[in-house]
Amino acid sequence: MQEVYPLMNTRVPRSDPYFSDKAIKANTGGAADIKCVITKDHVIARCSILTEAPEKFGFGRAAVQLFTGMKVPDATKSGEPTAGREYLLHADFKVAQ
Repeated sequence: MQEVYPLMNTRVPRSDPYFSDKAIKANTGGAADIKCVITKDHVIARCSILTEAPEKFGFGRAAVQLFTGMKVPDATKSGEPTAGREYLLHADFKVAQ
């Protein structure tokens, strides 16, 4: 198995279409960590949910939908190619204060 690299963290506002209806109705924020592969075309694909909290609010599925298909640079800041590597992605789903 290839080494896993951190890629990005993102904050998702409640108004985002990926924020689940159940979480909106419960006025609940959450977070999810997923692992994805970068394709040869530098697109995020083949994502799997590692963690989500709280559970049963759809934050893991939402993070997969949010990141899948996103285009990424062809190299890391240090110049290493991104294609073919696995990356960890984190999404925070925040309820407006």
